[in-house]
Amino acid sequence: MDKKRSLIWLGFLAGAATLAIIPELFWDDEQLVQPAPSYSPELPDTAAVQAILQEEQGSQSAAHLPAEQQAIPRADLFPAHSWYVAPPVPDIPPPAAPRVKAPVLPAAPPVPFQFVGTLRDNEQLHIVLQRNQTIHVVSVGDVIDETYRVEGLRGREVILVYLPLDLNQSVLVGSTAGSAL
Repeated sequence: MDKKRSLIWLGFLAGAATLAIIPELFWDDEQLVQPAPSYSPELPDTAAVQAILQEEQGSQSAAHLPAEQQAIPRADLFPAHSWYVAPPVPDIPPPAAPRVKAPVLPAAPPVPFQFVGTLRDNEQLHIVLQRNQTIHVVSVGDVIDETYRVEGLRGREVILVYLPLDLNQSVLVGSTAGSAL
């Protein structure tokens, strides 16, 4: 493997040397190196420069520059450029008139009591109501938990008043849920 690698390097170096020597053998140095053409700018005509200077004599901005620089017009090689693009105007429909909702009347929560039964004690009627695991024995005019007042028993209904909103509600006799009047 070393012999093959050595032959490859030898061939590469021989080719590079050949390419470096060929121009030396076949061409002269003067043919290889050609001088660059010289540039001699033409100076503006003195009469034209004088005419331009006389026109601009009144302007103070050109008065402080030498005469050669005043006569040569200058181009802005790197003008300022803005890449700002204004965003498109969204096509938004006019806002709709706000809808005025009817005020929501407050409603009492569902009656939390269940009718259990009635008791007669010395000509006074007592109503037995159950709330969760609590039993309340009440009569007409009693207030339960400062929230409900018992108004009475009418037919098959116990009438209760929800005190915070002063709304009448009823519990059906023999039922497990109340209803609002």
